[in-house]
Amino acid sequence: MVFDETLRKYPVVGLILRKCGYGYKFSDTKITLEKGVLVFIPVSAIHHDPKYYRDPEEFDPERFSPENKSKIPSCAYLPFGDGPRMRFAEVQSMIGLAAFLNKFKVEASSKAKKNLEIDPTALTLTSKDGIWVNIKRRY
Repeated sequence: MVFDETLRKYPVVGLILRKCGYGYKFSDTKITLEKGVLVFIPVSAIHHDPKYYRDPEEFDPERFSPENKSKIPSCAYLPFGDGPRMRFAEVQSMIGLAAFLNKFKVEASSKAKKNLEIDPTALTLTSKDGIWVNIKRRY
């Protein structure tokens, strides 16, 4: 739950680029996407939309409890994009994180800030001031 909520609040990639595979008309609008058009999917905006997440700026792992996770539309949680590779990326990330935390202990540094200021000009998630932590080897 903490893993999912962290990726919701701080998605690694803020937007996804997809090519429209076929023409699509949005019902009740005049908007049509032609086949081949590039579409930007704003992951950060979706992950912080109060329509999908109550109090989106709050860190609340309970959003991803088994009873709550099933209520989140699949299109509203895209930490690794969408499709068959998404689950693989999620499992691979968890295995890598578990292997790292098995060997190292991570603690907040005295330089750490409670609230990160995200760099809006970066292509991937980047803190303006860095993320200060102390990493210690476990014995």
